[in-house]
Amino acid sequence: DVEVGPGETVVVPYTVAVPGNATPGDHPAGIAASVSSTGTDAGGNSVGVTSRVGFRVMTRVTGEVQPTLTVPDVSASYTPSWNPFAPGEVRVTYDVANDGNIRLGADSTVETSALFGLATQDAAAEPMAEILPGGSLTRTVEIDQVWPLGPVTTTVTVTPVPVAEDEIDA
Repeated sequence: DVEVGPGETVVVPYTVAVPGNATPGDHPAGIAASVSSTGTDAGGNSVGVTSRVGFRVMTRVTGEVQPTLTVPDVSASYTPSWNPFAPGEVRVTYDVANDGNIRLGADSTVETSALFGLATQDAAAEPMAEILPGGSLTRTVEIDQVWPLGPVTTTVTVTPVPVAEDEIDA
């Protein structure tokens, strides 16, 4: 416990000890602090308030890094227009998993192709700012003006990008 008087500031140092058997790569953690204050109101009742604040700590253990993103699950559905002579919409939902050992961002695009490749449409998905090792994020992209002329194929392309140091969440 650290006691801090009114209007005072105290710096509390901390140490991160990395176990000897830690695997190479990024390891997220967090530090939380609770601030409690008590007082007495005009009626003599005791009043207490507890506030908590936290911040994250990212530690990279030296060794071979393995930046690996995979797309383990993709689903697509076609919704026709109410007008049988108009194009419909393809809705593509997919997961991007970080199977590597460092945090990565991702840019992705979805492309549909109909009429044996003659009619194509593509759309960019919202960028993924950060996917932690072992984590995954889901994106859904809707592509309008897709003609149901023969089989409609869908391609999802994911490009890993470095995480900016000031990026916090996806």
